[in-house]
Amino acid sequence: MARKVEVTMIDDIDGTSPASTVEFAYEGASYEIDLSEQNKAKLAEALAPFVAVARKTQTARRRVKKVQNVGQVDPALVRQWAPSAGFQVSPRGRVPREVIDAYLAAH
Repeated sequence: MARKVEVTMIDDIDGTSPASTVEFAYEGASYEIDLSEQNKAKLAEALAPFVAVARKTQTARRRVKKVQNVGQVDPALVRQWAPSAGFQVSPRGRVPREVIDAYLAAH
C-alpha cells in the first residue's frame, strides 16, 4: 500500500494557510515563525520604522580553534627529531599529528 504524506504550513498567529517560515532575531535570540502572506506583511510593516534606521550586522560566526599549518613543517626534520623525543615514526607516509604537535612545541 502506498502512502502520501502532505505537510501543510499554517500561520502560527491565526491558523490560516498557506504559510511560510520567517526568521528574525531580537536581543541576541533568533526566532522562527510561520506566517501567512497577510501576517508577514503586518510584521514587515511593524518593523519597517526600526529597520529603516538600524545597522545591518554580520551573522555570528562560530569561533574556530586556530590550527597550525602542518604543511609548513618539513616531515624529514620531524622524522629526524622524533626518536630523540621518544616517538617511533615510519620512514614513509603521513607523520602523526601528535608527533608534529610535539615537534612544534619543542621548536
